Amino acid sequence: MKKIFLVFISIGLLQNIFAQPGDDVKQMRENAQSFLRSGDYDNAILVLNRALQKDKNSLELQKDLVQAYYYKILQKHWKEQKSLLKEKMLM
Repeated sequence: MKKIFLVFISIGLLQNIFAQPGDDVKQMRENAQSFLRSGDYDNAILVLNRALQKDKNSLELQKDLVQAYYYKILQKHWKEQKSLLKEKMLM
């Protein structure tokens, strides 16, 4: 049992050692896109900024970051409009 556990730990460590930096950025982009789909724009922005620190020239990451900020602004604007509409309806 101990040997099997050590084998799995070794495999995990080797994967981290030999992982390409691009793989990490790719995974970060996938995570950010998942956050975008779920409407969690703040976390998407956070992950995309970290990914851009590793790959500053990625147009895909830059595009996703702009999109995340755009959706965040739209969400804020929608909430403001919704509350104004509710106030007017109650009058």
